[in-house]
Amino acid sequence: MLVHDRRSALPDVARLADIDDRATLETAVDCEFSFAHRIDGSWMIAASTLPWRVGTTV
Repeated sequence: MLVHDRRSALPDVARLADIDDRATLETAVDCEFSFAHRIDGSWMIAASTLPWRVGTTV
């Protein structure tokens, strides 16, 4: 498992739906949880909260 925390703290709102601008919303969901399998000495991402990471190696 690979996890990267947000670069900034969450805004002080009750729900993500309460965020009214795109930049703040993108910052709020800027984190990663990825699951990888070891294949031929490399770790290949099998599932991720960032879909473009699936199939890449770490």
